Amino acid sequence: MQSLGELIGLEVLSDTLDHKENLAGVATEQLYLTRGSYHHLANQMKVGWHPDYKQILGGENESTK
Repeated sequence: MQSLGELIGLEVLSDTLDHKENLAGVATEQLYLTRGSYHHLANQMKVGWHPDYKQILGGENESTK
């Protein structure tokens, strides 16, 4: 059984994978552009798919502030 945090994380992930953000004010149909941006931010620990992602993945360090 999944925890509440895991369920919330899956919902956030699902929402972000289907999101199409305007780039430079222009609509885009290419999902990979927005997905890549979210993954880049996640690699920097700026966003996460779980509400407690920083604690789960080892907390903050200089590169995550």
